Amino acid sequence: MKKVPYRPAWLLVGAVVLALGVAVAGGAAVWNSVYRASPLTLGWLTTLNPFGSSDQSIEIAVALPLTGAFGPVGQGTLEGIQMAVDEANVGGLPPIKLTVYDDKSSDDEAKAVAGKIVASRATLVLGPALSTASVAAGPIYAQAGLASLPPTATSDVITQNPTTFRVLFANSEEGQTLATYLIRALGSRRARVLVVDSTYGQTLQQGFRQTATRLGIDAQYDTFKNADEAQQLAKRVASESPKDPIVLLTLNSDAARILPILKRAGVAGPFLGGDSLGDQVMSDLVANLPEERQTPGYFTENLYAVTPITLDSANAEILNLVQRFRARFGHDPIWRSTAGYDAARLAIAAVRSAAPTTNPAADRRAVRTAVVDFLLSLNSPVATQPGLLGPFWFDETRGRREPIRMGRFYHGRFQSAPLQIVPVAAPEKADLASGAVFEVTPGSYGRLQRVVYTGVYVREVGRVDPPSSTFSADFYLWLRYAPVAPGSPDPTDLRFINLVSGGFDRAAVIDHHINAEGEEYGLWRVQGVFRTDFDLRRYPFDRQNLRILFAHTTAPADQIVYVLDDQTTANQPAAAPTANASGGPTGAATSGIVAPDAYRTLVQWQPRQVSVARNDLVTPSATENSGRAAADSQREISTVLVTVEVGRVLQATLVKTLLPLLALALILLAGLYLPTLLVVEKLSLALLAALAGAVLLYLVRAQVGAVAYPVAADYVFYVFFGLALITCISALAVPRLRVIGQVTAAVVVERGTRILLMVALMASLVAVFVLTARR
Repeated sequence: MKKVPYRPAWLLVGAVVLALGVAVAGGAAVWNSVYRASPLTLGWLTTLNPFGSSDQSIEIAVALPLTGAFGPVGQGTLEGIQMAVDEANVGGLPPIKLTVYDDKSSDDEAKAVAGKIVASRATLVLGPALSTASVAAGPIYAQAGLASLPPTATSDVITQNPTTFRVLFANSEEGQTLATYLIRALGSRRARVLVVDSTYGQTLQQGFRQTATRLGIDAQYDTFKNADEAQQLAKRVASESPKDPIVLLTLNSDAARILPILKRAGVAGPFLGGDSLGDQVMSDLVANLPEERQTPGYFTENLYAVTPITLDSANAEILNLVQRFRARFGHDPIWRSTAGYDAARLAIAAVRSAAPTTNPAADRRAVRTAVVDFLLSLNSPVATQPGLLGPFWFDETRGRREPIRMGRFYHGRFQSAPLQIVPVAAPEKADLASGAVFEVTPGSYGRLQRVVYTGVYVREVGRVDPPSSTFSADFYLWLRYAPVAPGSPDPTDLRFINLVSGGFDRAAVIDHHINAEGEEYGLWRVQGVFRTDFDLRRYPFDRQNLRILFAHTTAPADQIVYVLDDQTTANQPAAAPTANASGGPTGAATSGIVAPDAYRTLVQWQPRQVSVARNDLVTPSATENSGRAAADSQREISTVLVTVEVGRVLQATLVKTLLPLLALALILLAGLYLPTLLVVEKLSLALLAALAGAVLLYLVRAQVGAVAYPVAADYVFYVFFGLALITCISALAVPRLRVIGQVTAAVVVERGTRILLMVALMASLVAVFVLTARR
C-alpha cells in the first residue's frame, strides 16, 4: 500500500478558522457592548388591524373643541385620549378605533356633532369637554342610549342627562373645597365672594355657601352678569374689603378683568378661584399688562385655584405617564391631557366589557346599552375601575368622587399650593382626636398634606470610584415650606438613602428665615460619600449616572410631598449667586443647579449633565397596616433624586490600557517577519505578548472592580489573545509545511497571518476612532 504523506493542511485550516472565529466573535462583542443600537420602534405595529377588517374594531367617538376659543383645551385633551388608545391597542383586543369630531367651541355645533355621532357606529362618546356643550348635547346622546364621558366638564347639571357620567369633581365640590381650604390652610374666617351669574358661578357658590355656613365663615356675596358689572364690583370691593380674602367664583376671563383692578388698588389677597383659574392660561391672560411685563406674576401672585392635578406633586403613576407622554409628544401634558387619558382608559374598559356579549358591527343599540350598564355597575368604593386621579366609581347622580388639588401662582408660574387637603378613607380615632384628620363634608374626611419645594445646587463632584461603587459630592440643599404645626411631621427630617459616610444634620442650618409669602426657608450644606450602581459593560466607553436619593424618614406622601423648586436667583442660596452657571459641555442640562467649577477634581471623567427629579417609592400599605381600606391600599413615599451624569475621558483611558495592547500587537506582527527557522523565538514572542496582555487585563479589571459580567475592554483582549493563538499556530505550521514539501501552503499561511494581523490592527484603530466620534 502506498503511504500517503502526512498533510496537516486541513488541521491548520481548521485551527486558523477557529482562531478567526474567536477574533471575529470578540470583535462583534466589542461592537455590541460599546455601541448598541436602540430597540426597534414597534409603534407602527399599533396601526395594524390584527383582525384584517375594520368591522371587528370597536368605535369610540371623540367630541372636543379643537378650534375656536377653547381649541387649546380640546387639543390637549385629545393628546391624552390618543395616547390611551394607542397603549390599549398594543396587545389589547378587540382594537379601538377613534373617530374625532370638532365642536368648534360652540354649543350649537356640539348638538350638530352629537347628531352625527349617534348615527355612526360609535359605542361611546368622549366629550364634550365644556359643561355648556355637554348640557346642550346630552339629551341627544341620551335619546340614542349612548354613554357620554365629558373628560373636563365639571358642572353639577351635566348629569341631568341620563347617559352622561361626570369623570371629574363637580363645581359644588370645588366650592366646598375652597371654603374648607380658606379656613384649614389659610386660617381665615372672613371672605368677600364675587360670583358670575351663570351655571358655573351659581354651582360654585352653592357648594361654597353651604360649607362656609357650616364652618362659621363670615362671607359677603356679590353677583355680576357682564364685564362692566365685574369691573364696577372690583372697584367697590377694593374700597370696602381691602384686607379680606377674595374668592372669585368666575371664569378666567372675568378674573383677568377683576384682578388688575384689585391689585392696582393695593389689595394683596389671598385670592381663591375655581378650576377655570387653575392653569397657566390665567397668567397668560394678563401677561401683556405693563406691570406683568415688568414683574412676572404681579397680578397672579397669591392666587390659589382648584385643579384636578398639579404635575409637580402628582403621584407615582402620573409621573410615569408624564415621562411616556413627553417621549410621545415632545412636551409635558396639561392637566386636561391627563384627564383625557384617564377618561379614555375608562371608556376602553367599558366598550371592551360589552364585546364578548355583543357584535359591535351588527347590534349597535345592544352594545351601547351594555356600555351604559357597565358604567352604572361602578357604583361604590368596592366596585371600581382603576384611574390615575383615584378609582372610578359613580354615585347616585352618576358623578365621580375625586380628590381635589389646590394650585398657587408663584412668580407667574402655576404650581402646587404649599398645603393640600387630601382625602382619608379610614380615619383613625387618634388622628381625629388630635385634629390631624378633620371632616371635610359630612361623612368624608381629609388631612393637610405639606408640599415642600426642594432645590439643589451642586458645588463639587469629587472622587468617582467604580471598584467600590461610590462617589463623593458636596452640594447645597434648600427647602421652602409652610410653617409646621405642632404634631405635624417636620419636612427637614430627611434621610439620604444611599449615603455611605458623611451626613445631613438638619440642626446645622446655614440660613433659616421666613420669606415674603410667610413660608419657612432653610439652607443646608451636604457633604458625603454616596453609593450608586455602576454599569461598566461599555468600559472604557461608558457613561455613569451618579445618584443621590433622599426622602422623609417616616412621613408618607399623603402627609409630605417634595416637589422641585423654581431654580431662580430668588430661591437659590446666597453662596450660589449665579443662576446660569454651567459645569458641563455646551447644551448640557446643568443651568442653574451646578457650580462652574464643580468638576475641577475629576481627572478621568467628563461631566455631561445634572438633573433633579421626583422619584416616588410605592409599597403595599398592608405590610405595615392591615386595617387600611382598599381605596387606601398602598403607601407612597415622596423622594427626590439628584442625578449627575459623567462620561469617562477616553484619551487617558485608551493611553493607559489600549495603547500598551497595541504595542504588544505590533510585537506579534514583528515576530511574524523573523526567519522561518526561528520557531522557538516566534513562539516565545507570542507567548510573552499573551502573558503581558493577561497582566494588562488584570490591571483593567482592577480599575473596574469585581463585576460578574465582561466589559467592552475584555472583548478587546479576547481578540488580542485570539491573534496571539493564530500567531502560535502559524509559527508551528509554516516550518512543518515546508518540511513536507507544501511550500506554497506555507507561504500562503505565513503571508495570510501577517495580513490578518495588519487588518485586525487597522480595524481596531478604525473602530476606536468611530466609537470615540459617536461618543
